[in-house]
Amino acid sequence: MGIAHPNFPETLWDGLSKNTARTVITDDQWPNQQDWDQIVQEVIEVERYLLANPFVGDSLTYQGQAATDIVQGQGIFVDTAGDIGLADSASSFLSGMSVTDAIAGETVVYIRQGRVTLPDWTLITGTTFLAPGQDYFVASNGSLSLTAPASGYVIKIGQAQTASTIDIAIQGPIKL
Repeated sequence: MGIAHPNFPETLWDGLSKNTARTVITDDQWPNQQDWDQIVQEVIEVERYLLANPFVGDSLTYQGQAATDIVQGQGIFVDTAGDIGLADSASSFLSGMSVTDAIAGETVVYIRQGRVTLPDWTLITGTTFLAPGQDYFVASNGSLSLTAPASGYVIKIGQAQTASTIDIAIQGPIKL
């Protein structure tokens, strides 16, 4: 599948029946009921995974070593050594949004575009829910704000699609 995540199902139905002796499906051999049951079960497993990890379904993921503690949803940047730090409006660097938690030294996964869904955004925005239709900007220490900063750099990280989902679409930086 090409998705590198520890909880993603490693194997999916390969078109070969595990219930019969045939090794390939040809025009005269169609999947039987057991094959369909297996396919449906694996689709359900993938759906469960994507619902639990929504960032994987619609975006490319990247990873690196966290230079500091990072919380899912924070704005991040990649430094010259390849380590992941927290984005800040005092700097012009924004590489994306973290989609996993990590303590310093651990691997953190992030995206540069796509969507991130969290049930509670308090640690990132100071409020439980996002404001749908509103733009979010990098503030300090990886946090996000509805208000563009008055000094430093204006970097839009994305727009809230729902009260729990932000669509990452980085714009900027604009030096003030």
